Amino acid sequence: MYLGASALVDTLPTVPELSLFTELPLSLLDALTRAILLCNFVPVLVTAHASPTVSTSPHTLLLTAFVSLEMYVRFPTC
Repeated sequence: MYLGASALVDTLPTVPELSLFTELPLSLLDALTRAILLCNFVPVLVTAHASPTVSTSPHTLLLTAFVSLEMYVRFPTC
């Protein structure tokens, strides 16, 4: 995906300026994919856990939602 995006940027004569028409669709796509991840995949993994304490705890769902969102943040490495 990164390679494809790099190739696309290299072939464009100019990179488009940031505007509502370029940022809004990508923001909506990001929001929808995160919602799908948090609503469809994470609860199934938690409720299917072998330990009954983990699988029935609402705190586990909240914790995994927090961890799942934080995984998208990439910090620069030195």
